[in-house]
Amino acid sequence: MTPPDVNLRKQKQRHWPVIWGILAAVAIAVLGWVAVVGFADTDRTPTPGDAPADTY
Repeated sequence: MTPPDVNLRKQKQRHWPVIWGILAAVAIAVLGWVAVVGFADTDRTPTPGDAPADTY
Protein backbone atom coordinates (compact mmCIF):
# COMPACT_ATOMS: atom_id res chain seq x y z
CA MET A 1 0.00 0.00 0.00
CA THR A 2 1.06 3.53 -0.66
CA PRO A 3 1.37 5.88 2.29
CA PRO A 4 -1.22 8.68 2.24
CA ASP A 5 1.37 11.46 2.54
CA VAL A 6 3.25 10.99 -0.73
CA ASN A 7 4.90 14.14 -2.01
CA LEU A 8 5.08 13.58 -5.78
CA ARG A 9 7.24 16.61 -6.41
CA LYS A 10 9.87 15.37 -3.97
CA GLN A 11 9.73 11.85 -5.43
CA LYS A 12 10.20 13.16 -8.98
CA GLN A 13 13.16 15.18 -7.82
CA ARG A 14 14.73 12.16 -6.13
CA HIS A 15 14.29 9.85 -9.12
CA TRP A 16 15.78 12.07 -11.87
CA PRO A 17 19.42 11.17 -11.09
CA VAL A 18 18.56 7.48 -11.25
CA ILE A 19 16.74 7.88 -14.57
CA TRP A 20 19.70 9.82 -16.03
CA GLY A 21 22.06 7.11 -14.81
CA ILE A 22 20.00 4.40 -16.51
CA LEU A 23 19.88 6.40 -19.74
CA ALA A 24 23.64 6.97 -19.59
CA ALA A 25 24.27 3.24 -19.06
CA VAL A 26 22.06 2.36 -22.04
CA ALA A 27 23.83 4.96 -24.21
CA ILE A 28 27.26 3.58 -23.23
CA ALA A 29 26.11 0.04 -23.99
CA VAL A 30 24.78 1.08 -27.41
CA LEU A 31 27.99 2.95 -28.24
CA GLY A 32 30.05 -0.06 -27.19
CA TRP A 33 27.95 -2.38 -29.34
CA VAL A 34 28.26 -0.05 -32.33
CA ALA A 35 32.03 0.14 -31.82
CA VAL A 36 32.40 -3.64 -31.65
CA VAL A 37 30.14 -4.32 -34.61
CA GLY A 38 31.43 -1.37 -36.61
CA PHE A 39 35.08 -2.36 -36.30
CA ALA A 40 34.54 -6.08 -36.81
CA ASP A 41 36.12 -7.48 -39.95
CA THR A 42 33.10 -8.70 -41.89
CA ASP A 43 34.66 -8.55 -45.35
CA ARG A 44 35.25 -12.21 -46.18
CA THR A 45 36.16 -11.82 -49.85
CA PRO A 46 39.57 -13.33 -50.61
CA THR A 47 42.29 -11.03 -51.83
CA PRO A 48 45.03 -12.08 -54.28
CA GLY A 49 47.54 -12.27 -51.42
CA ASP A 50 45.31 -14.75 -49.55
CA ALA A 51 45.31 -17.37 -52.32
CA PRO A 52 47.27 -20.53 -51.52
CA ALA A 53 50.51 -20.92 -53.40
CA ASP A 54 50.91 -23.72 -55.93
CA THR A 55 53.19 -26.39 -54.47
CA TYR A 56 53.74 -28.62 -57.54
